[in-house]
Amino acid sequence: MRKYPKKITFAKARKDALTAKQKLRKVEEALLGSGICYCISCGKPNHWSAMDGGHFIPSTIRITELMDDDIYPQCKHCNGFLEGNSIAYEFNLRKKIGNDRVDRLIALRMASGGSDKHYALLSDEDKRLLVQKKTIPDYVQITKYCKARTKALIREKGIA
Repeated sequence: MRKYPKKITFAKARKDALTAKQKLRKVEEALLGSGICYCISCGKPNHWSAMDGGHFIPSTIRITELMDDDIYPQCKHCNGFLEGNSIAYEFNLRKKIGNDRVDRLIALRMASGGSDKHYALLSDEDKRLLVQKKTIPDYVQITKYCKARTKALIREKGIA
């Protein structure tokens, strides 16, 4: 009997991609050997598997939802109880990646909401990103890549 692939919904494909990307970002930020990450907001250390993949710009904003600059390990207290601890997140993110990259994330968010002022600040590449809509196959491909890269990094870093 032939087995047909299950149909996947847009919401499921997107959720799977977000989960896989967040896991990849935590593993990327984990220290060699120990697997320890530091919360972007409060600095608390913990094993990557016990951390959340916190977003500076909420993951509901599609343009930045899968960008490396927008996702960093975050402890469950900051990400959950403190609802992202966004002031500390932004402060530490600016120290980590610089003002230009944080300002780019903010401009992308604001432009996606219709701000002409912020749209004018975007590069041509970012303007193209703004109008591109991800599809189910896009999300499925992202999920596959992130899972494979995560597995390889865990092996390379010795941080299971």
